[in-house]
Amino acid sequence: MQGRFFVNSNAFDQILQEHYNNGQVFVDKDFPAADESLIDPNDEIDDLMELGPVTWKRIRDIPALVDQNGEVHIFQGYIEPSDIKQGQIGDCYFLSSIAALAERPDRIRNMFLNDDANDYGVYGSVMYKNGIKMCVVIDDLIPCKGNKAAFARSNGPELWVVLLEKMWAKLHGCYDRIAGGLEYETIRDLSGAPGYFFRGIDDETFEKIFEYDEANYVMGCSMSDTYDQALAEQQGIVPGHAYTLLSAAEVLDINGNTVRLVKLRNPWGSGEWNGDWSDASPLWTNELRQQVGFDGSRDDGIFWMDFNDFKEVFGFWSVNKTIDNPHYNYIVM
Repeated sequence: MQGRFFVNSNAFDQILQEHYNNGQVFVDKDFPAADESLIDPNDEIDDLMELGPVTWKRIRDIPALVDQNGEVHIFQGYIEPSDIKQGQIGDCYFLSSIAALAERPDRIRNMFLNDDANDYGVYGSVMYKNGIKMCVVIDDLIPCKGNKAAFARSNGPELWVVLLEKMWAKLHGCYDRIAGGLEYETIRDLSGAPGYFFRGIDDETFEKIFEYDEANYVMGCSMSDTYDQALAEQQGIVPGHAYTLLSAAEVLDINGNTVRLVKLRNPWGSGEWNGDWSDASPLWTNELRQQVGFDGSRDDGIFWMDFNDFKEVFGFWSVNKTIDNPHYNYIVM
C-alpha cells in the first residue's frame, strides 16, 4: 500500500473477500467519514466554506441512489454523459472528464473493479495518477446534505458518478483538493491516456479536431481568458468552465458556402451557446440537421458553433489519446 491507494490491483478483491467472510460492512480508515476527508487544513482558501455541516450516509440510506425496489446499482441501463449532475464543489473539470469518457461507455465501465453493488460497501477502481497505475478502494459512506449527496451524483438511481468522485477525492486526500483542475490531466489520471494541452486555437486546430474525433480520442476546451466574460454569459458560455469537445463537421449552408462547425457538450447537461448554429438558429435546415445527426430540440448541454466563433470564444483545448484495452507500462524516474 502507498498511503491512500494500493499498487496491487488485487487489493480490492482481498478487502471484499475479507468482509464477505466476516460479514461486516467496510469502513475505510484511510479516508474516514470525517472533516479531514472534506477539508484540507493547510489550504488557506476553503473551497467548501459555504457547505456547512454534512452527515455521512451509506449509499442504501440515500433515497436518490436507490431504485424503486430498494436496490442499488453501479450502472443502471446505458451509461450516458447526461447522467452526471454537479454538486456543491467546483469540480466541473472532473465531471467534464468523466462525461467525455462516457461517450464510449466501456471506458467508464472498465474503470471499475466490480460491475455490481455489494452488501459490504467495498468499491474499487484502477487509476493512473501522474502515470502510475494504482488501485483505489473506498467504502460507501457519502457526505450528504439532508438526504441528498452533497457533491456529484447521477440523474438516476446509479452509483458510478458518486463513487468515481469519492475515489478521485481520496486519491488527492480530501474533497476540498479536487475543486479546480485541468481536464487533460484528469483524463490521463483516470484512463492512463497521455494528454496534450494547447494554448490558442487557429485554423489548423479544426483539422486536428476532425482527425482526433475519427481516432476516438477525448477532447476538451475552455474559454479564452481574454474574451469578455459578460458577453460570454449573454451568449450562454460559462467563464472558467470545462467543456467536452465532441466533433467537427463541414457543411454547405443554404447559400452554398462551406461552413466549419464544432460540436461541444456542457457537462452540466444544460446551458448552451445561443449564437449562430445554436439549437434554435435559423441557419439550420432539416437536411443539415440530418447530415450531422443533430436534433437540437432539447436543452441537453450539446450544441454546435461556427468554428470562427469557437476560436474567438475558446482559447484553450486539449486531447487525450485514448486507446481502448491498451497494454500499459510506466517507468518511475
